[in-house]
Amino acid sequence: MQVEAIRKVGEAIRTRRLAAGHSQVAFSERADVDRQYLSRLERGQQNPSLLLLMRIALELDVTLVELLRDVRLDAAELRAVKRLSRGPRPAGHVGDGGDAE
Repeated sequence: MQVEAIRKVGEAIRTRRLAAGHSQVAFSERADVDRQYLSRLERGQQNPSLLLLMRIALELDVTLVELLRDVRLDAAELRAVKRLSRGPRPAGHVGDGGDAE
């Protein structure tokens, strides 16, 4: 499942990188990011850490806010991803109808 917000983050990075005139190879070296990882990131196939986003913004000479300005979060999509990523809940987990306290 591709999360739209992650795809938009990657799109924002690619747009800014190209506007700055950097090839993917040159920028990956500049930002100290594996080129293949950067490629997956720009295609929305990787979920970047906050520190990586800050480093990318720094190397693009923009603030993190500027980099993410056009990224909008869809709450329903993010909740669905959270449910998928946490895996099965243990029996008796509060909120699942069990009797745990």
